[in-house]
Amino acid sequence: MLLEEKTKRITLFLVALALLAAALVWFRLEERKYALGVPVIAPEQTAQYTLDSNLDLSGLTFNGEKAPLDLADGTIYLSQPDSALDGFTDLQGTLASNISEQSLYLVLDEALQEPRTAVESGAPFSLIVVEGDSYRPVRVVLTTLPVLRIEGAETDVPAKFGFEMAGDCVLFTGYDPSTQSYSVQTSNLEWHTRGETTAKYDKKSYKVTLKDKSGDNKDCDFLGLGADDDWILNPMVLDDTKLREKTVMDLWNSFVETCEWNYKMSSGEYLELILNGEYKGLYLLQRRVDEKYLDIDRDVDVLLKGNSSDTLLGGYEIVSSPYNEEETYDLMVDTWDGTGANKFHRANFIDVSLLINYLAGSDNAGFKNMFYYLKYDSDRDGYDLYFIPWDTDMSFGFYWDNGFAYDFEKRLTADIHRIEYYTAQLYSEETDRDLAQRWHELRSTLFSENAIISLLDYNRERILSSGAYQRELERWGMFHDGVDTQEKLYEYCTQRLTWLDTHYS
Repeated sequence: MLLEEKTKRITLFLVALALLAAALVWFRLEERKYALGVPVIAPEQTAQYTLDSNLDLSGLTFNGEKAPLDLADGTIYLSQPDSALDGFTDLQGTLASNISEQSLYLVLDEALQEPRTAVESGAPFSLIVVEGDSYRPVRVVLTTLPVLRIEGAETDVPAKFGFEMAGDCVLFTGYDPSTQSYSVQTSNLEWHTRGETTAKYDKKSYKVTLKDKSGDNKDCDFLGLGADDDWILNPMVLDDTKLREKTVMDLWNSFVETCEWNYKMSSGEYLELILNGEYKGLYLLQRRVDEKYLDIDRDVDVLLKGNSSDTLLGGYEIVSSPYNEEETYDLMVDTWDGTGANKFHRANFIDVSLLINYLAGSDNAGFKNMFYYLKYDSDRDGYDLYFIPWDTDMSFGFYWDNGFAYDFEKRLTADIHRIEYYTAQLYSEETDRDLAQRWHELRSTLFSENAIISLLDYNRERILSSGAYQRELERWGMFHDGVDTQEKLYEYCTQRLTWLDTHYS
């Protein structure tokens, strides 16, 4: 009898222990079945609800802000750090709905189970928005690039193309270099379409001005690019590789940090844009080159922007000057003439010339698409003129020939340095000798094959591993019908080095 009682107690103890273990496992499983703050359910559990494609999605939020949602195909684009892609429980941020009757569930599909693979392939996973007995599916696309959501409406203020727009923006950044963590930045803003020839294409370029709630300009530091109120959203519409301008910026800006004249081109970072509920694809968020960016002395220094290759004088606009228009133009005339106290900074001119010739950047020759910075030198009571390139998309095989054209072989051997510069200061045998000598000096640093390939590799990996490049091609196609590829760009960049070695010998 005692043995039987003892056996029964042992059995009950073991059963209780098993139930406890099962409960612990259940609680652990339940704890793991959440992603982005949303419960995860099995695919078959969606069968208990009735599909309603008209269910309201306007209440969807991410990290407390209105979600970056493409309304037409019901897709949310969420920025994530690379470190959060090992499993769905590691994903950062919180999805929710501010409509009290709605609940959200993530469906445990293949994409959700393998976030890293989903990002690289662009495969969405499934979110369902449930209200009562009805549900509406929403696609969730993860990206390792920042996601910028802009919303607003047309104002009555005229702009170059139509009217100014006004509204608000949210920048979701999975990994913000400024904070070294996830960041969500908000601002009011105004924006308008920018550009010249490219403005006719469907994918637009925008100039953005950040505002505070009272309507005054507001500085924000986006993506580690520095604080500013004026930004450019560059669509890179003519560049099928989406690598040209970003790589040239990185190349030049890292180089000038080693020079005594550290005047950078525009700097930028990739992001994906949702504008008024429509996915617009891959963009380059850029700083504008202005007096703030260059930190110039507005009391004495002058900054101009080239906008024409037809004539030298008159082919630019005044960005900043302490003088009136006539005095500013007279200052430029004296500098071009070179007979007074104002001079070209020769080292800067040589290096800029080499860069433009390496790019075969015909749109930057003749001083078009160039900023001119006249920096005052109090010691000699005169100005030094520095050249700062910008808008380098027409390069590396891409050029203008009564229209936008691409020709690998033709541009590979193009010498665009010997443009008629209208000044003896720059166009001489001595200049040619200096160019050749400097080229061979820089072949081990700025223009080494390793330096070029490393920058291309880094930027290519950013847009490929995020899935953004494939989404861009699906959204907009290729401007040059498939002849301007990333692989051809690599070939051009290396073969152009070899050709210039001979050219400058």
